[in-house]
Amino acid sequence: MNDIVKSISDLPNINSILIFVCIGLGGLLSRIKIFGFSFGATFNTLLVALVFSSMGFTINAFLKYFMFSMFLFATGYQCGDKLPLVFSRHSIKHILLSIIMAFFSLLTVILIYKLFNPSFGILVGVVAGSLTQTSIIEIALDSASGLSSNIMANANMQIYESFSIAYAVGVLVIIVWSGYLIELFYGKSFLSEKRSSSFKLDTVIVNKKFPIVTISFGVAMGVVIGWIKFQAFGVTIAIGSIGSLLVGLAIGYFDSCISKKTVNENVINFVQELGLLCFIASVGLSVGKGFYSVVEQNGAYVIMLAFIMSIIPLFITTILGRFILKYDNVSVFSGAIAGARVSGPASALIFQKTGSSQHLQGFAVSYVVSSILLSFIAPIIVLLFH
Repeated sequence: MNDIVKSISDLPNINSILIFVCIGLGGLLSRIKIFGFSFGATFNTLLVALVFSSMGFTINAFLKYFMFSMFLFATGYQCGDKLPLVFSRHSIKHILLSIIMAFFSLLTVILIYKLFNPSFGILVGVVAGSLTQTSIIEIALDSASGLSSNIMANANMQIYESFSIAYAVGVLVIIVWSGYLIELFYGKSFLSEKRSSSFKLDTVIVNKKFPIVTISFGVAMGVVIGWIKFQAFGVTIAIGSIGSLLVGLAIGYFDSCISKKTVNENVINFVQELGLLCFIASVGLSVGKGFYSVVEQNGAYVIMLAFIMSIIPLFITTILGRFILKYDNVSVFSGAIAGARVSGPASALIFQKTGSSQHLQGFAVSYVVSSILLSFIAPIIVLLFH
């Protein structure tokens, strides 16, 4: 078997080919549903990549970083044209909900660190997976150059092992929470409420084309900005991959201010999804042969931490959103909670149950805000281990 793997690994550009094989197989697996539920292409792509990695296949680190930068740039560009919506007075409640979610997510990270003393790799993987926020991984690694070799020992393997387990937990928790438990919390179903037929997001006129020039220079600018480093509490922190997110936000916003044509959302979504899936496949392929032995050792521990990381911020945010922010509409509130946890699958489930886009009133704004805020948890994790 090792000879076969070695022979295949020696083929030219096999790393690039394997990424797309993993994505294709992950997409096929995502069509399989158990009781009407599927983990989706992202999680299944990671599983397939882990299988190839356990066989001895690896991936070039630069390719992983490049695809992640493309994903973050596309994410920022996509959100940039929605910045006027974020600053609308009607969106203050949703912005506050996202801030609450991010704040208590951070407090939960500190709580886990103090009570359970996890390693750097396990904590990063658990947080990124539980919050279904993959950007936390790369940003944390970018910012970790000042940490000691003892702290970073086996960090990569632990991160990806913990992430794969915690991601499954995080997806399940937010889907069940926003799609079912909130109905029980309110004592009424989505369908019992009067639907708003007039809801639509404020239309922002942006550039119809998304030229390769914009992508190329945008990603390049993001990488260059990512090289910038600064000192905080005695730790050297690199802006890292988040530079691509910031550049995407800036270009997306200014493009919407200057241009007079409708944006091609399909192209942006394709670039974003391709970058994400390529990154996830690269993550799985970079783990190595020792992955499953590590899972056997730490699996139950990681699952426990993932449930804590998933449930505590959700529970507190739900209580404060209902009684302090005064969310009265269960559909809009569920959408806002799903957005605050940047969970597309949860939003899709709400839409499936209601047959209405009313929940997008809460989802759209909180998704944009949380996509940015949750990413900044990564450098704070690094500070904890200094």
